[in-house]
Amino acid sequence: MVFGDGDCHATTSVRRLMNRQGLEGSVYDYLPGYKKEVQNVIRRRLVLLDSETAESVRRDHQIGRLRMLLELKRCGRKKGRMIVQGFREPEEWDDGSNVSPVAFIDSIRMLFFMAGLATDVISTNDVAVAFLQAIGFAHDDARYVSYKAYREATEHLFRLHGPLYGQRCASKKFYLTMAGWLADQGFKQAKNEPCLFVNAVTGMRVIVVVDDLLVRGAADQTDLFHDALESRSECSAGSRKLITVV
Repeated sequence: MVFGDGDCHATTSVRRLMNRQGLEGSVYDYLPGYKKEVQNVIRRRLVLLDSETAESVRRDHQIGRLRMLLELKRCGRKKGRMIVQGFREPEEWDDGSNVSPVAFIDSIRMLFFMAGLATDVISTNDVAVAFLQAIGFAHDDARYVSYKAYREATEHLFRLHGPLYGQRCASKKFYLTMAGWLADQGFKQAKNEPCLFVNAVTGMRVIVVVDDLLVRGAADQTDLFHDALESRSECSAGSRKLITVV
């Protein structure tokens, strides 16, 4: 549907994107990352509409637009990132403020330099494709997006079931998802620092920094915490890291 026979649509799309973004290398360097991203987003967030439904939706609803970006990571990995063009999102999609809390630098310093137990360790973990793992939209919250891989390609229309990168609400949706999960794990949110969560039983502290979690606590509790996080969320390979023993 999206890739075409022998990946002809995908290779054309990647070639056009590389030219537009001024990227060097072979199309086939970026092709696997492009295809993986399209498949991942469709599996998690999108439902393709048939032509009759799509015609009705175009008539009755405002449509958001998807676009693809290619990325060359510092580690050399080449990937694709499908985003919603947030500046073109219909205003009716906004449900109150989209502002997401940002951790204070002083909170991060406190986590490193506070007095603590000799058994404390500091660690981090990175939630992969974080916004794709945020809580989805309500069942009756109908949002629609279109994707046209390149100028001559067929434009596909989808129903969007949860936030994507680029959306105005995406960061806040992920923050609320993570804050809710931490509360379920026995953590309490600090009153004057919404990104800091403290577990009164274990003494563990967690700071949410966008899609990274900075953790301080006893070594055994730290392992249990990361095990629980990784069983609930898809995390980047090798992202659980011990920064230092306090």
